[in-house]
Amino acid sequence: MVYHSWNKIKIKKQIKSTNDSVDKTILEHILNGSMIPFDDNAYSKTNDANKIIIDECSVFSNYIEEFSLTPKFKNVQQEQKRVPINLQLDFLYELFSTVTPEWMGIFNKIFKERKSNLKISSAGNYSVYLSSLDYSYISINKIFLIDDLFSLVHEYTHAIVDHIFYRMEYNSIYPFVELPSLNMELVSATLMSEFFLDIDSDIVSYFKYTINAIIDFAKRIVRISKYLNQSGEFPQYFNRSLIIDYSYVIPYLFNLELFSLYNEDKEKWFYILMEIINIQPSGNPLEDIKKLGLTPNFKVNEICDELRVL
Repeated sequence: MVYHSWNKIKIKKQIKSTNDSVDKTILEHILNGSMIPFDDNAYSKTNDANKIIIDECSVFSNYIEEFSLTPKFKNVQQEQKRVPINLQLDFLYELFSTVTPEWMGIFNKIFKERKSNLKISSAGNYSVYLSSLDYSYISINKIFLIDDLFSLVHEYTHAIVDHIFYRMEYNSIYPFVELPSLNMELVSATLMSEFFLDIDSDIVSYFKYTINAIIDFAKRIVRISKYLNQSGEFPQYFNRSLIIDYSYVIPYLFNLELFSLYNEDKEKWFYILMEIINIQPSGNPLEDIKKLGLTPNFKVNEICDELRVL
């Protein structure tokens, strides 16, 4: 089965059938190949926009600085093993049917449309949910390394979560949008090593590389925030939105603890995961997640130390 492009006939029909102007615009972008959402260019890079993000995420500042001091992994080798797309999809089905059987109704609805809604190309990894049609489109890189297998898990989790509780804004009001997908990556690794042969070293390398990247995000947040506090302005060279950095760093303050909970008590893990998905923002996201029993940076050093010896 080939997944070189989305089903353009279906997209054209969807454009005609929806009255939602936002979904119609998204579909038009998907049709002409210009849809690459949620990258740095999708957000305002102005100093005012970044100041708002820093201010709204200020309750996490001390914990982000603490996370930024986590020693990075040295001599990380990029994963090399390739996994054909048919095996990736077989694993995806095994993962969700085993770990989250409660989600299988939604998963099957998305999965059975894979001839139409899944694209394997060089366009990047992302998922798009059309709320008026209750339909998702998913894009995955075509290199077929372990990295892309984790991306498939990540984006399918986004698609499932969007069907459960769709949020219009990916911003600091609800800074945990990436947490379910990042956590499912970790959870999937526990099954991946059983499903595939000779893959353990690639899995370890992937997570070392990922955590190193998020430590770098945290360091950048700390560096830019301190510069702003001292000088009252941003460095002249800084021309990006911090929202992407925050969107991954804040979830990782809790991700490793949530993963530990999966290993200890799967029922409690799933309950908390669903609570995170369904959180109604109160204006204090730190308190919202603390009420679920999660503590910033708990388990970070412990799990990183375990990874260092692998």
